[in-house]
Amino acid sequence: MKIKLTYLFIAFIHFGFSQTYTFDKLAIYQGSDNYTNSVYCNSSDSNYFMRVTNSHQKQQANVYDIKKMKVHTFEIISDELDNDSNALSFIYSYSRKIKSDFDTNNTYEYVKLNEDDTHIYSKMLVYKNKSKKKIIEQVDLKIKKNKINYFPLYRFSVMHTLEFKTDLNFEIGGIIESSKTLNSSFENNLIEFQDFDLQLVVIKEIEEPKFK
Repeated sequence: MKIKLTYLFIAFIHFGFSQTYTFDKLAIYQGSDNYTNSVYCNSSDSNYFMRVTNSHQKQQANVYDIKKMKVHTFEIISDELDNDSNALSFIYSYSRKIKSDFDTNNTYEYVKLNEDDTHIYSKMLVYKNKSKKKIIEQVDLKIKKNKINYFPLYRFSVMHTLEFKTDLNFEIGGIIESSKTLNSSFENNLIEFQDFDLQLVVIKEIEEPKFK
């Protein structure tokens, strides 16, 4: 089924605040447990990402602004245009603060091993603390070369509890196609990476409704 992204139906008065989020890439990682994680990003701005979820029989888009530690929720409405085409509209609903509790004790180190014409082969070492005396995990990385550094995309997509730890960032020179942990042999593979074209606007933030 073909999907067409249409303009936004947002009917709020402009009060001096406006935030625009542009997405040009979609990445889908799949783990050894067959769980897939779909994340939309801006290839030139790693300060925000988007996930689409299904909630209470509704489809929602959650835009995570890591710089401001806010998440903006949009309702997605699908309108059938013809037998082979749908139009998606994104309606801004509300915003809330991001609550993040990540491990601040572990220390991470990126080590480049070798490369060929198309790929870089590296490893990420995880130390118990800042002293770097004890390695508690090793993650082997296969990176497809690219002029853009997509490590923040990998961190947000795969490294759960560390999604918002912006100081955890390595210049890897591409996008991580596969990763495998040494201890658990758990793998994550990039099964899809494609161009995308979507722009969402938050004209005035609305607080998340409080349900009793």
